[in-house]
Amino acid sequence: MKRKMIYRNAIVAAALVCTGAFTAACHDWDDHYDVTPSIGESNITLWDNIKTNHPELSSFATLLEKAGYDSLLSSSQSFTVWAPVNSELNFDSLNALSLDTLKNEFIKNHVARSNFVASGDINESVFMLSGKVLSFKLGAGGYTMDNVPVANVNIPSKNGVIHELAHPLSYLKNIYESLNTHSGPIGSFSNYFHSFDDSTFLPGRSVVGPIVDGQITYLDSVFYATNDLFMQMMTYKDGMFIDGGGSYINREDSSYTMLVPTDAAWDSGIESIGDYFHYVSDFVFDDVSETGKTSATMDSIKFNADSLRELTVQNLMMSNLIYNNHNYLNTRLDDLKPGDKFQEGDSIVSSYCQVLYKEDADYLFDGAKRYDKSNGALWITDNLNLRAWNGWAPIIKVEGESNQNLIVSSDYDAVYDNVNSTTQNPDVKGSVSSHRYAIISNSAGTAPIFDVYLPNVVSTEYAIYAVMVPSNIKSAAGSEEEVLPYALLPQISFHDANGKLNGTTTYDDKNKVRTRSGLDYLMDENGKKFSVTTGVKVSEAGKIDTLFLGYQKFPMCYYGLDTYATGNICRPSLHIMTRSNARISTPEGNVRVDCDPTIRLDCILLVPRELQEYLKAHPDYMAKERPEYRYFATH
Repeated sequence: MKRKMIYRNAIVAAALVCTGAFTAACHDWDDHYDVTPSIGESNITLWDNIKTNHPELSSFATLLEKAGYDSLLSSSQSFTVWAPVNSELNFDSLNALSLDTLKNEFIKNHVARSNFVASGDINESVFMLSGKVLSFKLGAGGYTMDNVPVANVNIPSKNGVIHELAHPLSYLKNIYESLNTHSGPIGSFSNYFHSFDDSTFLPGRSVVGPIVDGQITYLDSVFYATNDLFMQMMTYKDGMFIDGGGSYINREDSSYTMLVPTDAAWDSGIESIGDYFHYVSDFVFDDVSETGKTSATMDSIKFNADSLRELTVQNLMMSNLIYNNHNYLNTRLDDLKPGDKFQEGDSIVSSYCQVLYKEDADYLFDGAKRYDKSNGALWITDNLNLRAWNGWAPIIKVEGESNQNLIVSSDYDAVYDNVNSTTQNPDVKGSVSSHRYAIISNSAGTAPIFDVYLPNVVSTEYAIYAVMVPSNIKSAAGSEEEVLPYALLPQISFHDANGKLNGTTTYDDKNKVRTRSGLDYLMDENGKKFSVTTGVKVSEAGKIDTLFLGYQKFPMCYYGLDTYATGNICRPSLHIMTRSNARISTPEGNVRVDCDPTIRLDCILLVPRELQEYLKAHPDYMAKERPEYRYFATH
């Protein structure tokens, strides 16, 4: 069964895999491989040469004929054959292989297109018919092919050249092939990965054989093979573009590192990560926009919750498993051995653009065993050493300038402003995310009310913050203008574990008034709900302030549900009422202060509570790489 998945910010691309010889029954293809002899003279084909003139290659000849390559090596196209001599050939073992295995992993691994002549100081990367890239070069002791000594070079034939090998060439599987053949218990992961396979037969690239019963047969078949998990991803994160480097683990000219969980680790990961993805199959959601009239406020969603949970969990488990070794951040992975540790300042980036720094990278590879492959290394692990915030439950940032997520009623205006290091007041410390922020106000000067959709929320508890921008953000240095704090009273709209919504939104069309009711206040660290008085949070004036609003547990998961919703919005939301004055605690007692009625919002942050608790228990975690983490541990 072919499967499709939900991908976030992903571009899925197909890769070409040739499972047979690159041959076509057309004149231009034949012309491309016409023989151009460069050594000696010969009037016999490669096949006749091997079969009749070289008894030391008789065992290899028998295997060639069994695989049908006597016809191919008798054609007018040119090939180079690296032929192992009888004395070092385990004929009985090779003869016992299935015909496909014999052909694809042995015969094709000893034949390449065109003439490769041993002459001078060569160092050739040769694409074999097997798809492998092997090194043909001159070493200190003579010519070698993939480090195997060449016993006799440059035996001419009219359609190519033969080199006799001291012993057979090894067929080293690539990472993709190894998912099916590795001896360890990785069947669950392998079945999942290969469930995305697909292929199309390419007759024009296949070797045509005799016509049998009026039908064309093929000596060798070429397929255009694809897998939806082969992809190239890029993302913009922390002020820079991150290129994941692709996940084309079938390509011989690439180099990858792939972690593969054993069946026990895979099943355990699905179970534990699945707790974050509690979907409800049938529920209604709240449209908080101006267009959400009374009659259309509540919309219904129906889908298969179990299927979505399974696909989503498996997809997100993949996010830290494949690494392109050619990415400049991943250079350590080429030579990484079990037990090695990354250096201070090291980081690695997965093909899914997930960045891990030293401590998390060490943890990921801890206990895993390495197996070298033709295009990198496969690491088998009994434990999926991934931390939730680096994969399926990351910090969620909702930018204030996001038109899709910031909802402001017609009573207020929302505009957006830019600020950078040149225009920012040097007296204001910190920086504005993406250098943009929202300004919410109205002409009457009343404190605004607005809503913020919260995307990609999973079933866990978050600490919620609002990053506020002071009014003097672009003022001249030393300005003495009065800068007021902001006062915010947030409420939350969400669903319980059964899909029941805690509040509703109504719209009075006559009076143009939108009303939200039945919402909950956020909670303190002990799980106690704030009230209309204790829930008011006041920022520090004159600084870019990350203001803690409270905690919230989300029993239901919303990740990926937008695709099922009318207007592509199915998210919980913050309902934020602001105040023009509020009480704050001072050494002299509680005092009432004026607050800015013009709101300047940089972003909303949802920090997983488990990350916050981990930071409290591990004060040195990511101290250099992510210094902002220290704030979350103490606020």
